[in-house]
Amino acid sequence: MDFTVSVLLGTFILSIAALFVFIWSLSNGLFGDGFQAATEIFVPNELGRVEDPAATAAQIKGLQEATGTASEEGSSVSSITIFGKLILFCNVVFLC
Repeated sequence: MDFTVSVLLGTFILSIAALFVFIWSLSNGLFGDGFQAATEIFVPNELGRVEDPAATAAQIKGLQEATGTASEEGSSVSSITIFGKLILFCNVVFLC
């Protein structure tokens, strides 16, 4: 009985400490969302690019013009797509 109470008390104290660390990190801006977060998630040519898989080329061009972003066609996006497909293929082979 004493062991169970000590485990519960220890877990409670640990969770309270984790709560204070979380509140401290929020107050210091460690969980902020800024422009830098978007540059870490997206590839350099993907930022500001309109993507709609169901749209035709003309519709995508119209969306790009409506949002005011330049539609620069480059080989880097296709190479990233090929690299992504290669990674996916390697993962599937590894799991099989």
